[in-house]
Amino acid sequence: MRNNIQWRWVLIALLGPFSLQAEDGISTRDNPAIERALTQHIKGLVAQSIQQNQWRASGQKIAITLPQGSHRLASCKKPLAITRRDNRLYPAGRLRFNVQCSDNTPWSVNAQANVDLVVPMVYVTRTIAKDSLLTAEDVTTKPTSLASINRDFISQPNSIIGQRALRQVRNGQLLSPERVSHPFVINKGDSVIIEAVGDSFSASMLGLALDNGYLDQQIRVKNNSSGKTIRAVVLESGKVHTLF
Repeated sequence: MRNNIQWRWVLIALLGPFSLQAEDGISTRDNPAIERALTQHIKGLVAQSIQQNQWRASGQKIAITLPQGSHRLASCKKPLAITRRDNRLYPAGRLRFNVQCSDNTPWSVNAQANVDLVVPMVYVTRTIAKDSLLTAEDVTTKPTSLASINRDFISQPNSIIGQRALRQVRNGQLLSPERVSHPFVINKGDSVIIEAVGDSFSASMLGLALDNGYLDQQIRVKNNSSGKTIRAVVLESGKVHTLF
């Protein structure tokens, strides 16, 4: 019994410091220097995205998680090298980074950051049929968590007014750039001037557009003189040129 009591006191003496760390709430994931550097790096990425996309963003949040044992990493005398390792489209959501120190006692650690901010995004207010031209009444903006989005979106409603829906967009759906395009320059049934230019000749004739078309798109055109259907490239409103 006495031996058991003695061993118990030895274990308490050996494990005492670890018990105090747990009681004091000291985390083995804490490293303020890495957290500061990573936070500044992320703020820079977010600021760059805001400027490039002209977002009216708000409510930025950054929560960094370091691996266990980060508290033991030696202080780095050189600026930390930070590399992003995730495939997120924007610097929001669950981001992954590698942080490296390259001084006399080099080390490398992988870190994670949950980042979010609120950005006004464009949604449609009714179901939009394919090839319809968007009006101001068709769209609205809603504050949306950027962390919840991992695809391109539209933040400026004025930029897509008058554009054409490439496919049907359901009521309340987030509008993305790949769903809209510039309006048709030529519409099916329009009278057009067909320009034909070769190495040693040029000619023009009247025709009838058999397809809708936008700038530089190939469409079918009926030559009014010959009655033949040809393929031509849209130059501008009311004008196409033939392909040779």
